[in-house]
Amino acid sequence: MLALLPAMLAGCGDEAAPDGDAGVGVDLAATDVAVPIARPVRGGEVHCRLGGTRAGALPRAELIGLSGEPIVDAVAVAADGDDLLVATAGATIERLVFEGRGYTVERAADLGARGRLRAMVRHPDPARAQLFVHLLPDGEPRSSVIARLTIDPQTGLVDPGSELSVLQVEFRGDDRHGGGLAFDADGMLLIALGDGGDGGQMYRDSMDATVLPGKLLRIDVDAIDTQGSYAIPLDNPFAMGGGERPEIYAMGLRDPRGCAVAPADGAIYCSDQGEQRTELNRMQPGDNHGWPERDGVLCVATQQLCLDERYATPEAMERHVEGRCAGAGLAFQSAPEPAPLLDVAVHGDACDPLISGLAVSSGTAAAGVTGTMVRGDVATAALGVGPGGALIVVDAAGALFELGLAGDGVPGTFPERLSETGCYGDLPAFEPAADLIEFRVNSPLWTDGAHKRRWMVVPAGETIAAPETGPWTFPRGTILVKEFALQFGDGAADVRPVETRFMVKRDVGWEFYAYRWNDEGTDGELVSGDHTASYDVREGGEARSLDYQFPGPATCPVCHSAAPGRPLGPRTEQLNRVLPYEDGSDNQLSVLRDAQLIAMEGDVEGDDDLERLPRLPDPADGGADLELRVRSYLHSNCAHCHQPEGWSSPSLTMDLRYELSLEDTRICDVDTQFLARRPKRIAPGDPDSSSVLGRMLELDTDRMPPVATTVVDPLAVALLTEWIEVVQCL
Repeated sequence: MLALLPAMLAGCGDEAAPDGDAGVGVDLAATDVAVPIARPVRGGEVHCRLGGTRAGALPRAELIGLSGEPIVDAVAVAADGDDLLVATAGATIERLVFEGRGYTVERAADLGARGRLRAMVRHPDPARAQLFVHLLPDGEPRSSVIARLTIDPQTGLVDPGSELSVLQVEFRGDDRHGGGLAFDADGMLLIALGDGGDGGQMYRDSMDATVLPGKLLRIDVDAIDTQGSYAIPLDNPFAMGGGERPEIYAMGLRDPRGCAVAPADGAIYCSDQGEQRTELNRMQPGDNHGWPERDGVLCVATQQLCLDERYATPEAMERHVEGRCAGAGLAFQSAPEPAPLLDVAVHGDACDPLISGLAVSSGTAAAGVTGTMVRGDVATAALGVGPGGALIVVDAAGALFELGLAGDGVPGTFPERLSETGCYGDLPAFEPAADLIEFRVNSPLWTDGAHKRRWMVVPAGETIAAPETGPWTFPRGTILVKEFALQFGDGAADVRPVETRFMVKRDVGWEFYAYRWNDEGTDGELVSGDHTASYDVREGGEARSLDYQFPGPATCPVCHSAAPGRPLGPRTEQLNRVLPYEDGSDNQLSVLRDAQLIAMEGDVEGDDDLERLPRLPDPADGGADLELRVRSYLHSNCAHCHQPEGWSSPSLTMDLRYELSLEDTRICDVDTQFLARRPKRIAPGDPDSSSVLGRMLELDTDRMPPVATTVVDPLAVALLTEWIEVVQCL
């Protein structure tokens, strides 16, 4: 999904937790070593339910299948009366004739001799049977051709002989031609062109207003009928000349793949595939969107935040991680129903099967909200408005779908209060519901000394796939729960929850929710966005003020990304440990397996087999190897971002996963890439010159993790200092 400039927040959902894990019942200050837990039991009544869609969120959608012949290599769709035209990359145009939810396919045109088709749009006036296409002719020089074709109203065929070249633009390279075509509210044709870069070249054509590549153009094509060529709208920003091309409406684009116009206010939106991020931009006349100096909100040269007032800020952006690569289609529903889908800019991804959206006005969803609306089976090939105004999706396998509203998709139907979830059996006593299965981890994440408890809810008849290494695979309907409690006095009874977070596995993937407990500890309210609250807490018998950070729904996925697997805590290396159960000690993995909650892969039978499985050491265990304790701490506190495809800078070479050799982490005696006042990531024998330790000691904008913690972890400082003084690099 396109996340609206998300913060880099650590510690959401169910990842590994801090010093002082909570026990069962009201003794939340007790450690998990001392307090036994109940053995899990499958079956029984379901209490913990988290259905519906939160208020202010995007509506949840569904893909309703349409039956007919697959349309392979689709690039664009356009309604033509009651029929649907589908353009393919092979330069054919297919006409789909509908009967109910089924359709038959007729060949409307074959333009294969003209090259490849990139985009297509029908004239918005039904009386004008005209089709405008974006062609990429074969041969040199590389160019984009915008052409007009005529549709025969009697046969429905597109006459290739009617082709009229409207505009031809030559590029210096043979890549990044863009492709978006749309008509705006005034009937002007919008043409989105890429910069034509080739082989990684960053031509500055996008910044040059005397040439057309890298621009959004706006022209009057109706003038062709009276004067033989297009006209320049007088309200274009460069319409009065002065050396700039008058066709230009906006600039600074890299590879804009789709454009759409909001029915409510006529605002223009385009998706632009950047080098590392896809942007969703509102296109204002004369705006510069920053390419090649800026990609998303980062400066290309430095990969640092690029706050340059010359450049328009994206409405939303998404990094090319987690299997995503580029926008595929952008459209607004024009039909009045279903109403919750109105005012949402809907877009797919050419590599990932998610259909996402951006709310552009304060309708059902809050303006500016982004998110995933539905997950298909394969990536999106084309997306647009079909007959009747519904949105049509063509996937990469050629299957067609209509985008509809899911049964639980209306915003405002998700529980607003913790007491409405059913996940606590006795809320004031902090007792979980009977269907919550408690689990504990080996290497906890530091969250400023908070006490934590963790549970899972696995749907009846379902089992978690638990490989020896790597992320576990959870069935749809799984709920992971983590409770955060703070010490408000010197006794065990003075520990009170302040937050409970949930990860819910739905068809679209994992969703994240958090509830903030009231000061009385009797209920909690659903958190709608990132915010901080100050608490007066006790630590070591001394009072201090703690700024506690609550994450909003768009923030948790930044750390809980696909690279490490969304859930970070329940994994083999974290749960492979002996726990005190009420009827005696046992290995946690063995207990979960015997309860048929997890299915372990490989030849794992008895306790001897469990001994050979990976296990993270407890960083606080003074009897364990020092280097392994350090590596375990860095794994659970840092590696969810600092690994390939994680949320650290793509240019950063540091990889902090535990399973790697020390050499492969690229931290020991390796130069610091950023903030070089500490010259080495780890400087053997010199803690003061080691940036990994130094960033943990910072309390300003240089702190790591950058948010979700405002207190230095004394265990981390002691561990890393001792290790750096003795470490030997290979």
